[in-house]
Amino acid sequence: MSIPLDEGFTVVTGPNGSGKSNILDGVLFCLGLASSRGMRAERLPDLVNSSKLKQGKAAETVVSVRFDLSDWQPDEAEQGLEAPEEGPWIKPGQTEWTVTRRLRIAPGGTYASTYSADGIPCNLQQLQTQLRRLRVDPEGSNVVMQGDVTRIVSMSSRDRRGIIDELAGVALFDSRIEQTRSKLSDVQDREERCAIVQQELLVSRQKLERDCAKARTYQELRERFQRGRLQEQVLGFEQAEAQFKQLQSRQEALKRQQENERQSVSEGRSALETASKALDALQAEVKALGEDQLAGLEASARELSRQAEKHQQGAEELQRQRMELGRQQADLKQQQSQLNSADDQASLEEAEAGCRTAEAAVELSRRRLGEVAGRSGSWLEEQKQRSRQRQELQAKLSPLQAEQQQLVERLRQEQERLGELQEQLQQDAASSDGVSSSLTALEDEWHQLLDELKAQQTRAQELAEALALQQRTRQRLEQEQVSLERDIARMESRRETIQESRGTGALRLLLEAGLEGIHGPVAQLAEVEEAHRLALEVAAGARLGQVVVDDDRIAARAIDLLKSRRAGRLTFLPLNKIRGGGGAMRNGAAFERGGAAVGGDGLVGRAVELVRFEPVYGEVFRYVFGDTLVFRDLASARRELGRCRAVTLDGELLEKSGAMTGGSLQQRGNQLSFGAASDADEAEPLRRRLLELGETLLASKRKESELGRSLEELRPQLSRLEQRKAALEAERTAAQRASGPLQERRNQLSARIKQIETDLGGGQQRLQAIATE
Repeated sequence: MSIPLDEGFTVVTGPNGSGKSNILDGVLFCLGLASSRGMRAERLPDLVNSSKLKQGKAAETVVSVRFDLSDWQPDEAEQGLEAPEEGPWIKPGQTEWTVTRRLRIAPGGTYASTYSADGIPCNLQQLQTQLRRLRVDPEGSNVVMQGDVTRIVSMSSRDRRGIIDELAGVALFDSRIEQTRSKLSDVQDREERCAIVQQELLVSRQKLERDCAKARTYQELRERFQRGRLQEQVLGFEQAEAQFKQLQSRQEALKRQQENERQSVSEGRSALETASKALDALQAEVKALGEDQLAGLEASARELSRQAEKHQQGAEELQRQRMELGRQQADLKQQQSQLNSADDQASLEEAEAGCRTAEAAVELSRRRLGEVAGRSGSWLEEQKQRSRQRQELQAKLSPLQAEQQQLVERLRQEQERLGELQEQLQQDAASSDGVSSSLTALEDEWHQLLDELKAQQTRAQELAEALALQQRTRQRLEQEQVSLERDIARMESRRETIQESRGTGALRLLLEAGLEGIHGPVAQLAEVEEAHRLALEVAAGARLGQVVVDDDRIAARAIDLLKSRRAGRLTFLPLNKIRGGGGAMRNGAAFERGGAAVGGDGLVGRAVELVRFEPVYGEVFRYVFGDTLVFRDLASARRELGRCRAVTLDGELLEKSGAMTGGSLQQRGNQLSFGAASDADEAEPLRRRLLELGETLLASKRKESELGRSLEELRPQLSRLEQRKAALEAERTAAQRASGPLQERRNQLSARIKQIETDLGGGQQRLQAIATE
């Protein structure tokens, strides 16, 4: 079935079950809004006619919603952005946008749901992103279900403000702000954690820098040590090499000296052989010569013998030097130890010389002692006798001295023990006095603490009771506030509905559109006396709501604007065309009225003369009231029935045609009034009460906060007092436990001191007797 939803206000009526809600379900299904609003089906396949499924065939349903974008403008944040070439995006300059959802059910019961925008497949998230640009939110108020109107009317102003923010798009920005704040909070938390990690890393870095500096210093020192060792080794090698070269040179010199000495030895041997031969020759000559030449020959022989011995000694010395040089060559590495051994040998020789000197002195002393021994014989015998006497006296004295030493030691120990006991007694006396004074102070502080604790507990109880009373008062005030807000909201809704019915909504639309030259409704352009108000409002009737404008051009523009916006109808009174006897312009149509006033008893005056207004509105009010006369009562007005239009102070209206209107007046809440009375608001007392209630509630909350703060401040004090009370109880118990043992210990110490003093007196007497003996 095709159901046309034309522009304007369309109502679909019918009995229950005729399918009215299917239209709304179709929109919810297509736009994906069913997740939050819910549809009248447990599963999506329940939305499709099941006749084909029962036949074992596949079934599908398709719903499309077309948006008219001719008057849609993107947000300021979107104006500079370009839409992607592909995707369900609304592109600049696009006049229409169609969303389609297809639900296909297979014979086995499985189903698939797909979305598309202008024929381009998309998912639900992409679709809802574009719908939010069109102010269609799954959680929004684009769809008003049953019970929503009553819920909106009866909700509080704060909840209604949330709906208004949601409709105006503010809630979206609030949610984005909350998300941004949440992200900012997370970033700040991460920043704090990073700062802590950074601080720890800085500390670690400083420690590592110090360790690195120490490591570098260690490496430098190690390198210097290694270089020093290498330099030392190089220097040692160079020194050893120099010593080796010196030894080589000395060895070569010794070799040369050895060769020279060998040559000298060989020369000496050859000379010795020559001399031997010469000696033999000389001996032969001696034999041949006489005795005279024998002496000279003997002298020459002795000389030659001496020379031979000398040469032999030289040869032996050279041989010895040769052996010594060989030994020196073999023992060069032990020269230092040999030198030390040589030093020991010298010390040994010196010691031997000292021993010989000491032996000589001892021998001398022995000789002298022998001389003295002879003279000391008699003295030794006398000394032996004295030693025997001394031993006898020592045998008698030793027990007395031992007893004296024991007594002195025991008296010294007793004296020390007495001093310790006296000092300990003084300490115990001081401790006992301190414990007694402390116990007295603790008792005083205990009683003072109990008094203070009772006072604080009483104050805390009073504060808790006052806080509970204040909380109950605040809850009662909040309940009354919610009730007043609900009543005011209901009255506001009713008032707005009444104003809409009277046309003020259309006037507000014109004022919001910025149309100039509008003076306002007739009721707001004049003032009347309270006694004449009812009569003049009845006489003016519906013309009180007609709108005064500067000229007919403005009136025509206003009518076109109301027509284009479908905002209702208004009657306009152009100041350049309106005439008192002519008529007013109602959507282009004119009405004429006229008449003359007549006098008589009970006449109050002409209606137009009883109204105070500015001169520029004279023709307007002459048009509104015409020739209407105001009488005091109905009897006076009846006399002019048929001759003029009349109205009484009680609100009876008599037309010139003879028609009479009157009776009991109902509540005139939906009627306009002259002057300030037109703004009368039945919710004004409730608003004043709500304002007073808000101030009282604010004061109550402030008082409750003060009481809560005082109570919170008092609780730590009570806790400290309780802790101090427990500590004092422990101290009192400890002091009482310590007081008894201290007194008993003092008594024991006093008895022990008396006993020691008695023992000391007896010991002193015995010591004097021993000293005398």
